[in-house]
Amino acid sequence: MRKIKRYSRIKFFYMAAVFALLQFGLNAEIAKPITISPEIKSQKNNVINISLAEAFDIIKNFNYQILSNHENLNEEIEITKISRSEMLPKVEIKLEQSRRQFVTTGRGFTAISPTTLENRFDAMIRGIMPLFDKTKYSNWQLSIYDLEITNLVNENTLQDIYFQTANAYFTHIRNIERIGILNANIERDIYLLNLAKNQFEAGVANRIDVTRAESQLATDQKEKLQQFSIILESSLRLKMLLNIKSDQKIKLTQFRVTSPNKLKHKSNDLKKILESRSDYKSAQVFLRKNIFKYKSASSESLPKLEIYGEWGYASSEAFDSNKENAWATGISLTIPVYEGNRIVSNVRRVNSLIRSQEYTLKDIEQKIEAEVKLATQKINSRYQQIKITQKKVDLGNEELKLAKERFKQGVADNRDVIDAQTKVADSNDEYIESIYQYSLSRLSLARATGDVRTVLE
Repeated sequence: MRKIKRYSRIKFFYMAAVFALLQFGLNAEIAKPITISPEIKSQKNNVINISLAEAFDIIKNFNYQILSNHENLNEEIEITKISRSEMLPKVEIKLEQSRRQFVTTGRGFTAISPTTLENRFDAMIRGIMPLFDKTKYSNWQLSIYDLEITNLVNENTLQDIYFQTANAYFTHIRNIERIGILNANIERDIYLLNLAKNQFEAGVANRIDVTRAESQLATDQKEKLQQFSIILESSLRLKMLLNIKSDQKIKLTQFRVTSPNKLKHKSNDLKKILESRSDYKSAQVFLRKNIFKYKSASSESLPKLEIYGEWGYASSEAFDSNKENAWATGISLTIPVYEGNRIVSNVRRVNSLIRSQEYTLKDIEQKIEAEVKLATQKINSRYQQIKITQKKVDLGNEELKLAKERFKQGVADNRDVIDAQTKVADSNDEYIESIYQYSLSRLSLARATGDVRTVLE
C-alpha cells in the first residue's frame, strides 16, 4: 500500500513538472527575438537601376516605417489572442508548504494547550472556466475590431509612402533632366561668347557684347552648380525611403507620358472609389466598433457565471506518506447591483462617439470626392500644357536662330541673342516642368482613387 501511495505521489509531481516545462516552452516560443530586415546591399562598383514598379516593391520589403507597422499589426494579433484567452479555462498547479500557530484563545473552547503548531502541505490542480461573461466576450470582439482597424491604417500608411516615393522619384528625374538643359544653355553661351569675341575683333561688335556673353555664361554655370545640390537632396530623399545607402549610385527609369484618355484608373464612380480607400474603410470599421460598444455597454449589468474546481492532496509535510485526498468544486454567479450610474454614463458616451464618427465619415467622403474631381481636372489641364510648352520650345529655337543671324550680319547687337537664349532655356524648363506636373497629377489621381500603384498602368 505504501508503494502504491508513493507511486501516485511521484506520478503527480512528474505530471506537474511536465506541465511546467510545457508552459515554459510555450512562453519561450512566444518570446521570439526581434529581427530587422537588412538594407539593400550596396554595390559601389555598379549602379542600381530602379523603375517605379521596383521602387514600390522595395518600399514594401525594406522601408523601416512599413516594417514597424508590420510589428504593430503582430502586436494587435497577440492582443486579440490574449483577449480570447480570458474566455478559456484556466488550469494551474499549486504546491504550498505552510506552518502556523493555531490559537484557541477567544474561540469559545479550551484545549490542553493554549496554542498548537500546525504543518500543512498542499498539492492541488485548480481550474476555473467562465460560462457566461458578456464583458469578456465584448472585449474580445473589440480587439478584433482594433485588429481590422490597424490593418487598414497600415494599408493607408503604405499608400502614403508609395505616394511619397513616387513623388521623390518624379522629382529626382526632373532635377536630373534640368542638368541637360543647363548643359545646353552653357554650350549656347560659349558659342555666343566666341561669336562676340570674333565680331569684336572684326570691329563689328562692341566690347559690351563680349561682357554680356561672359555674364550670361557665368550665370548658367552658377545655376548648374546649384542644381547639383538639388539633385543630391532629391537623391538622398529617395534613397532614404528605399532604405538604400547614401553612397550607392542609382539610375531611374524614365516614366512614360500617357494620354489621360488611356488611363485605366480614371473613375467617376464615387462608391467604388470609397470602397478602395483604406482610410474610409478604417473609419467605417471604427463606426461599427462604436456601435458594438453601444450594444455591449448596457450588457455590463448582466450576471457572470463560472465554474471552478480543484483536486489534490494534503499532508503535514511534502512527500509525507500520511496524506489525505482533497478536492472542491462549485459554481459562482455574480450579479451587479449598483455601480454608481457608470453603465448609463458609458452608454451616453459611446452614443456620442457614434454620432461623431458618422460626421467624420461624411467629412472624409466629401474630401475624397473633391480630391478626385480636382485631380481629374488637373490631369487634363496639365496634359494640354505639355503640348503648349512643346510649341513654345519650337518657337524659341526659331527665334534664337533668327537672332543669331542678325548678330552675325551686324544688324543688331547680341542682346537679342541673349534674350532669345533665355526664352529657349525658360521654355525647355517649362516643358520639363509640365511633364513633371502631369506625372504628379497622375499620381494624385491614383492616390485619390485608392491605390497609388495604378499610376503604373
